Amino acid sequence: MVICPIECIEQDFLEKHSGFVITITGVISGSLGMLFSFFLKSRCTEISCGCIKCNRDVLELNPDQINISTN
Repeated sequence: MVICPIECIEQDFLEKHSGFVITITGVISGSLGMLFSFFLKSRCTEISCGCIKCNRDVLELNPDQINISTN
């Protein structure tokens, strides 16, 4: 009979660090979601983020096109 401590059992990276991987994935996904939400709501015509550049046409918004309602 061989008694083996828990350290001798082979574990891969995901088994050891699954909580860390889930946390990092959530932080990156949330950050990208906030960044893309900011881009959608912004009125900028040129967006540059690192090596990615985007030129876009922003729709003109007239005061008569805005509808504000209170509930």
